[in-house]
Amino acid sequence: MISTATLFGSAFATLAIGRWGYRFPIRRLMLAAAALMRSPGRVAGFRPCCRSAPLVGFVGTLNPSSGDACLFMPLTIR
Repeated sequence: MISTATLFGSAFATLAIGRWGYRFPIRRLMLAAAALMRSPGRVAGFRPCCRSAPLVGFVGTLNPSSGDACLFMPLTIR
């Protein structure tokens, strides 16, 4: 379940940035992506239970694939 949530989170973030990212300045998107990737660490630190693991996987930087397919990829190609 965690791997599935992680894959869906990476796909959703990549598609959303690719679709609507041109509307915002690159600096704002990079800062928002960094803040979004920092938040799962805080959630996992305060709520170390198994129920929050899929949410942490969806939003976080966990990536079960062999390549680097994170939120920053469509931002740097732009």
